[in-house]
Amino acid sequence: MLDKLRLEEELTSVEVLKKLLVGDDSHKMTALKRLVGCVAMGKYVEEVFVDIVNLVSSPVQQIRRLSHIYIQYHVSLNEEVAIMAISSLQSQLLDRDHVVRANTIKILASMNLLSSIPTLQEAIQTGVSDSSPLVRRTSYAALLSYVDILESNDAYEDQHDDFVLTTLERGFKDRIPFVLSMVYSCWNALLPDSHHLVHDQYFKMVKYLADLDETGILATLDILNRYVRIEFTDPQLVDADDVTEDIDFDIIHADHRKYIDALKILLLHSAPCVITKVVEAMVSIAPRSELHVVVDPILRLLRHSKSLRPLLLKFIEQLMLIDPSLFEHHFKLFLLQPMDTHEIARTKLRLLAAIISEENVHFVVSYLFDIILRCSFHVQKEIVDCLGKISFVQGGFSQFILLEAIKFLRSHNLLLVNEVLVLVKNLVKRHISVQPTVEDLDANAIFSKLVAIVFSDTVLLPESLVAVLYLCGEYLPRILHFAPDMLRVIALNFKTYEVSVKLEALSFVVKCMKLFDPRLLNPKKVEEVVEEPEETLDDFLASEGEEEEEKEEEEEEKESEELVAEEPVPEKPVFEEPATEEPVIEAKSVYPDELNTKLIQIVDYIFRMCHFDGNPEVRDKYRLIEKSLEFGGSFIEALCLNMPAPVLQEDLMISSGLLMCSMSFHLGRRLEDYYDLPIWSTEVNKHGLRVDDTEVVMKEDQGFTMDDLSSGYDDEYDQYDDYDESEVETDEKPIKLVEPKIELEKGASLDDWLNSDEEEEGETAPAGAISLGSISLPVTLQQPTPLSPVEVEEEDKEDELEDAYESYYDSEEELE
Repeated sequence: MLDKLRLEEELTSVEVLKKLLVGDDSHKMTALKRLVGCVAMGKYVEEVFVDIVNLVSSPVQQIRRLSHIYIQYHVSLNEEVAIMAISSLQSQLLDRDHVVRANTIKILASMNLLSSIPTLQEAIQTGVSDSSPLVRRTSYAALLSYVDILESNDAYEDQHDDFVLTTLERGFKDRIPFVLSMVYSCWNALLPDSHHLVHDQYFKMVKYLADLDETGILATLDILNRYVRIEFTDPQLVDADDVTEDIDFDIIHADHRKYIDALKILLLHSAPCVITKVVEAMVSIAPRSELHVVVDPILRLLRHSKSLRPLLLKFIEQLMLIDPSLFEHHFKLFLLQPMDTHEIARTKLRLLAAIISEENVHFVVSYLFDIILRCSFHVQKEIVDCLGKISFVQGGFSQFILLEAIKFLRSHNLLLVNEVLVLVKNLVKRHISVQPTVEDLDANAIFSKLVAIVFSDTVLLPESLVAVLYLCGEYLPRILHFAPDMLRVIALNFKTYEVSVKLEALSFVVKCMKLFDPRLLNPKKVEEVVEEPEETLDDFLASEGEEEEEKEEEEEEKESEELVAEEPVPEKPVFEEPATEEPVIEAKSVYPDELNTKLIQIVDYIFRMCHFDGNPEVRDKYRLIEKSLEFGGSFIEALCLNMPAPVLQEDLMISSGLLMCSMSFHLGRRLEDYYDLPIWSTEVNKHGLRVDDTEVVMKEDQGFTMDDLSSGYDDEYDQYDDYDESEVETDEKPIKLVEPKIELEKGASLDDWLNSDEEEEGETAPAGAISLGSISLPVTLQQPTPLSPVEVEEEDKEDELEDAYESYYDSEEELE
């Protein structure tokens, strides 16, 4: 390996290369090939630059081309070297070889020098009128570098705008797709807002759309999408009288319809970038009723292009937001595969949850439960979330999902068990809240497995343990015989729990206290205690005077009572009915007295740990429970309220109006350089500036003018109304019929005259004339063309066949 590297260094050394460049053409070719290899590897060999510049004027074509590759690489890196090459490159603009002319323009465009701008401008002006399409395309590509050099040096002025516009207008007249592709690319990059230039080029761009290369198609679609938005109205905004099942074709403008038809043809293109761009254009400017045409091209790319699957799945996700029924019958393509990445699997599962229906729900759910154990943990988590969304969309199928999910609670994969517990919590909550009297739901079996998980030594995540405690607390009457043991387990492990688990455990303890705690079984109303403020010295002195006044008032009241006592008092009835009190039914505990006392001790132990817990949230919740126990009744019921069932919705990505082929769409946020499409026009612009250039070219070739086009097709045939056959010049002499003068003798008939062969003396029929007595018809007889030997043989064969058939039929007649 070292020997090979040393050999390469020796071959590409400056001394060896200079010796080769001084030799004959074969040695020069060897040196140039080694230098091109250095360029490919990124090596910078500046020492032989002057020698290579001298080879630009070599008579050998291949030497000139290789030297251009070397010069272009070094000129773009070193500005001082670029100045040395300008003068020698100007003469190459008039070279016979079109490749040399194109490479020269490339080299001038790669120089980031203001001093090279006049030379580059002159090269572009001569290049756009060159007879070679390659040179013209390179000239328009150099126009982009021309503008970049001026903008980078802050030297761009209004006069340069005129040069760019005149150069592009010259390119619009070109009719070679290879050149038009670069013209439209420059137009889209330099003048994106100049939609007024599209009026004359609209039909031409639509016509040549399928013939352009990939770069030209992408640029042309950008231009036409913006133009259609400005010139035409939105096809979705239809008046109420015109609304039908599908949008009427008459509502869409004819020019707009022509562009949509051209887009449908482009869907057959082989390049994925073109197909994705066409899909973006159809979503942006086509009616929703015609989006079904993009389904097959996208699915074709999805099957055959693995690298584009994340991009295409996002496209499908966006199309599903517009019309969910587009991919309803292709749901099998979105089923997970074991080799799918996390990103692809997550997108596929979102699509499955969006297109799920009663017809395919059983197949999809069964497939997900079969494949869940063969996937990674991240994909398993996404599958569990997808099952929860499916149960929300298809409510009648949630019981099947619940029973199948419970089977995974005994799995050795603890991460999967944790996710399934959260799913079971949501499913049970929704199932029992929607159908509280379901008989076929084996609730006891479900909760017995949940309680067994609490008693086991498995290490659960906080979220899953919270789910278990929540379920057991919400449906405590179903697990009465397990509640004491669960309290004991909570008391033993309370110190090791996370904060979220401690808070849920406190709620579970309060719900259990309603079964055995006398404070909650028979709540009493507690009178409000009004706290008296502390007495100050001023209050004490003021209170002495108040006491004397009170004594005087009491003496006056006593005197008034003595006077009232002297008056007669009415007698009370002999029989007085006693006041009846409603009997109070005391609630009893569901557990024995001995167990109740132990449970109360366990609860007090848990509360004592909460009182000294280090987390403030746990201490605050304990204080709330302690005060609620003093007031009892409604306060405890407020702590034990049942929470509503969870609502699971599809989290499909919603990108508000972002173009599907933009970077902002895939990042999910609007970037600074994002260029959005304009808003739809409120009415169609009927200015008549769009002219179909394709029809104009055809008619000019046939000898018509623009005046003939304005009068319509009917006027084209009006010029033949005054046609006179006598004015037509022909080489053949016309047949002139002479009126016959028939003179019959007396007693002779016309038959005798026709049968007579006598001719009058001195009268002879002209050459080529047919004579019938005194009637002469001058005609021109055409000589028959001689037959070739092959044709003569074919005629002879046909004659022989005819003779054979005739003899055959004659023999049959004789036999009959």
